[in-house]
Amino acid sequence: MKNELLNYLSRHISISTELEQIIVESSNLKKYKKGTILLKEEDISNESYLVLKGCIRSYLLKDGAEQTLEFYTEGEAVMALRLGYHLKFFNNRFFIEPSFAGTHWPVNTNVPAGFAIKEKKWPNYFLVEPGLHFGFKF
Repeated sequence: MKNELLNYLSRHISISTELEQIIVESSNLKKYKKGTILLKEEDISNESYLVLKGCIRSYLLKDGAEQTLEFYTEGEAVMALRLGYHLKFFNNRFFIEPSFAGTHWPVNTNVPAGFAIKEKKWPNYFLVEPGLHFGFKF
C-alpha cells in the first residue's frame, strides 16, 4: 500500500528518494474491508482519508433507510467538517438543511491547466463554506 501512496504522489509532484523514505516511515496507512464503517453518527472524527484504492460512501440513516450523500473514489481526499441542522416541514415531506463547512484540500488534482493557473492564487482551503440543502420526500 505504501507503493500505491508513492505512485499517487509521484503523479502530481516530484519527490526525492529521501522524501519518499520519510513519507513511508511516517505514514499511517490503513486498509479497510468492504463495508467497514469509518464513522458513525455523533462520532467525532480526528482523521482524514485519501482513497488510494476503492471507494468511500458517505450516507445517513433516515427512517431506517440509507441515503447516500457522496462517493469518494480513488485519488480523492475526505477532509471536510459540516455542521448543520435538518428542519422538517409538512409531515416530514419537505426539509431544509442550513449548514456551515470547513474544508481543507492540500492537493488539488485533475483540473484543466487554465483553471490550475487561476487556482494558485487561492489558499488550499476555505475557512467557512455556507450551505443550504432542501428537498422533498416522495
